[in-house]
Amino acid sequence: MRLSVRTAIQDDANELLELYRQTIRTVNRYDYNEMQIRAWARDELETSAFETYIARCQPFVVTNQQQILGYSDLQADGLIDHFYCHHQAQRQGVGSALMQIILNKACEADIRRLYSYVSITARPFFSHYGFTVIRPNRVDIRGVVLDNYLMESVLKDE
Repeated sequence: MRLSVRTAIQDDANELLELYRQTIRTVNRYDYNEMQIRAWARDELETSAFETYIARCQPFVVTNQQQILGYSDLQADGLIDHFYCHHQAQRQGVGSALMQIILNKACEADIRRLYSYVSITARPFFSHYGFTVIRPNRVDIRGVVLDNYLMESVLKDE
């Protein structure tokens, strides 16, 4: 599969919203119950929330020329706020492409510590890339508690 990378644009907001929802509802359902999934990927979430996310976080997307297969971001303090791969593109190199972009951007920006609040589902992937669990974390989303992990990677000088 030929992948390309670009910065997200406002016109991507609806596609990112659907990718986000479908990934959570299909991939994360093995680690979270139905109530947790509904709170996390709620129907009421609107495209405008992703327009705001694009403007605030300046995410990048991985595409196969026809559709967005994954997206992520890297904040100035090293936070990876979102990291999602299309539910039909799991284990096809999309996550690896996103992580490589993050590592490259961190190097360019002289960011030495990456961190993220990582789902139970994504923990093995992040561990594979050298992230370690700092602590278990619990987040309350509209009265529903979800478990995840604060994970970090301290980057070495090359």
